[in-house]
Amino acid sequence: MSDHIRFGEFYLFPHFQRQGIGSQVLTHCLIVADELKLPVKLEYLYWNPVGSLYRRCGFRETGHSEIHCLMERSVGGFS
Repeated sequence: MSDHIRFGEFYLFPHFQRQGIGSQVLTHCLIVADELKLPVKLEYLYWNPVGSLYRRCGFRETGHSEIHCLMERSVGGFS
């Protein structure tokens, strides 16, 4: 068993963006992670505005590359 959950990339077609669907998917995954008592790790491209959503959901930056921001959310990390 892993010591964390990795939240991978997912995309919504433009027609479905800005309707809260991505937030619902992320929230569901975070609830499952909390039930399993595992932190969640992810990365996203710096120019993607999704970073503000991740921060609102309790993620904090743990590192970076030239193009990616690395983030982690502790168990129960909703802010």
